[in-house]
Amino acid sequence: MPTWLIATVAVLLAFFARSEAFAACPAFSSAGHLLVGEGTAGVSVGDFNSDGAIDLAVANHTKVSILLGKGDGTFLTATSYSTGHHFAGSVAVGDLNRDGKSDLVVTSYHPNANGVAVFVGKGDGTFAPAGTYLGGMQPLAVAVGDLDGDGKSDIAVVNPVLQRISVLNGDGAGKFALPAKDYEVGKGPVALSIADVNGDGKADLAVANQGSSNVSILIGTGGGAFAPAIHYVVGSTPTGIAIGDVNGDAKADLVVAKGVNVSNVAVLLGGANGSFAAANYFSAGTTPSSVAIGDFDRDGKNDIAVANQSSNTVSVFRGNGAGGFATASTYASGTTPVSVAIADFNKDGKSDLAVANNTSNAVSILLNACTCP
Repeated sequence: MPTWLIATVAVLLAFFARSEAFAACPAFSSAGHLLVGEGTAGVSVGDFNSDGAIDLAVANHTKVSILLGKGDGTFLTATSYSTGHHFAGSVAVGDLNRDGKSDLVVTSYHPNANGVAVFVGKGDGTFAPAGTYLGGMQPLAVAVGDLDGDGKSDIAVVNPVLQRISVLNGDGAGKFALPAKDYEVGKGPVALSIADVNGDGKADLAVANQGSSNVSILIGTGGGAFAPAIHYVVGSTPTGIAIGDVNGDAKADLVVAKGVNVSNVAVLLGGANGSFAAANYFSAGTTPSSVAIGDFDRDGKNDIAVANQSSNTVSVFRGNGAGGFATASTYASGTTPVSVAIADFNKDGKSDLAVANNTSNAVSILLNACTCP
């Protein structure tokens, strides 16, 4: 066989092998289930002991549990801190006192516990309780970000009963001003995300409203204030929301999990000045409850991961870079997954998944097994 033909065949074989490798993406393998405690709910990620390995913070019942990562996809046994209230539902990570160490904010959803608990990180994987702040009535979800542009972390809290978002401005030392500033949204808000959706350099809020079947966009006007909410229809019972650029136009898009009586994800592409187009829908598992955006196959295009509460699975959608998504690949989780987070847990340069499972009281770790470059 001529040398040129041998070289050509080798190139073609390499090309098809590469194509098959990409075709195998996404792919995830289970690295086990980590017990954390009764009523496992929200999960967030961060490096809490400053060792370069990603750790987990998990809200569960009356406490927040910390699982320190070893950097190989495994974790140490959980250490827990009491929130002082029942039904810890959500946990957010941020540097609240500007010391370069990760701190925690935890909500407590209970008729007699309307607090947001703050824990200050010591940088060694341990935390000190820093107090509880009123965050509306029965606060459910929480997010951390600089909402007033002063370089200090603030808190936004979802209040389903009051149909409002409460904003608590931080002083940069780990404390927050009261009373909170409240903004009306739709009925039954259950999830929120912070991002600059209109490109003006100011933080905005996106809220999923389960009761009114829509999402609310609150555009930041500066100084920690927000314009009245603009609503976009997404269909029945949205339960989770994430913001990211899924069509490569450098504008913020919305991805919404729709969890009761439906089994799909709504994608709303961002337009000019923080507006959004009508939703497109993609089929997920049964009762999607939480959604996260990341590039799982490292092709430069954002993909989606969705926790499916009733089918005990995670759906992973591969993005085409134009706002569309391939049919979901499905992976088993624990029982009743309610929250999903993305991070590289084993330091292989690929995004992995952590899934909080409410009924099995555990966090499932799914390591990225994609043979992408």
